[in-house]
Amino acid sequence: MKRAVIDIGTNSIRLLVADIENGKIISGKKHVRMVRLGEMVGRSRKIGEKALERCMDALDEFVKMALAEGVEDIKALATSAVRDAVNRDEIVKKIQSTLSLEVDILSGDEEAEMGYLGVISSFDAEGVFMMVDIGGGSTEFVVGNKEKIFYKKSLDMGAVRMTEQFIKSDPVDPIESHELERHVRKIIKSELKGIPSFEKGIAVGIGGTITTLGAIKLKMENYNREKIHLASIDRKEIHEMTSGFGETPLSRRRKIIGLDSERADIIYAGSIILQEIMEFFGCNDIKISDYDNLEGYLMTR
Repeated sequence: MKRAVIDIGTNSIRLLVADIENGKIISGKKHVRMVRLGEMVGRSRKIGEKALERCMDALDEFVKMALAEGVEDIKALATSAVRDAVNRDEIVKKIQSTLSLEVDILSGDEEAEMGYLGVISSFDAEGVFMMVDIGGGSTEFVVGNKEKIFYKKSLDMGAVRMTEQFIKSDPVDPIESHELERHVRKIIKSELKGIPSFEKGIAVGIGGTITTLGAIKLKMENYNREKIHLASIDRKEIHEMTSGFGETPLSRRRKIIGLDSERADIIYAGSIILQEIMEFFGCNDIKISDYDNLEGYLMTR
């Protein structure tokens, strides 16, 4: 049985088409289009017309792709950008009327849970671990094991949101970098005080920031989800890449192997978020999961 789910994110629109047998994903293909739907949503709380046009084009393409694959059941979920937009009802109405695609707007907690469920569908963790999902508009945290979630939290700090708020210079001005680091650190310290302990060193990351860092580490000309999935990246590597991004002009950053040119402007802020998380929790390294909220949603909704 083929099923499909589309994730309408802050930075990208993603499609998963998967074969499911006996309630399990046997094989799946992912496709991504960078549309920057959440452009300026952090400030205006409104999705603009041009951003919506880019989103509609990607959704139309993905619906056609899924139908061509023989999919009859196409689901769609929306996260931070749509969730925060004052015109979200208008956005959802247009998507539904134009494409006959029902859109499920996830809360921050639901987004965190879907990501966690996607991870445990393919990650054989023993004991309690932490999952981190750095998206365009928000970052989600979950602590749990294979059977149960003990904690989940969504914070309004994402790669797009933090870039728009702090990064104005090219290359990044050290003052801007300092302000960004201080802001992220303050959010983490104040908002994650109650997070339960987890097995030291067992952290799993999902989302475009960490999969991109993995692709850069592995020098991938073309993204390979099989090679990325369950690869690891350590704190020193993250720090070195982050420093490099900040010192490199955007025009050169776009040419880095493994870094999608349309993600080059936000990778620095996303990497700062991950770096501060690693420092706060004392994690020496973090595993990368290509299984995320798309798989989690497909298996549970």
